[in-house]
Amino acid sequence: MAVILLLRSVLAFCAASAVLVALNLAGGALAPLAGLPPGGTPRLAWDLAWLALACVAAGVAAAWLAPAAPRSHALAFLGVLLAVLVAGLWQSGGWPAWFMAGVLLAPLLAAAVVLARR
Repeated sequence: MAVILLLRSVLAFCAASAVLVALNLAGGALAPLAGLPPGGTPRLAWDLAWLALACVAAGVAAAWLAPAAPRSHALAFLGVLLAVLVAGLWQSGGWPAWFMAGVLLAPLLAAAVVLARR
């Protein structure tokens, strides 16, 4: 029974990761249709908005698919995501300060949404 619970927890994390990637890719694909050229501040803001949406959707997916303790699963997923984003920003550098702040706040926004849900 514990093995099944563990596998379902891993599946919830994997599905939440897939939701995150899928929404980010969708946002990137829709940007040219919205008339946004590659690069520049408007495109960066567009990508940041889609990242925030993807974080919220992934956090909700992690909570919804969790076999037990949905909020804990979602917060664990978002904590890991925040650590990955910090590492990515640390290594890449060169981004505007407002963008880096937004990237780091996106998982925190998602955590607030997850905690506010009943």
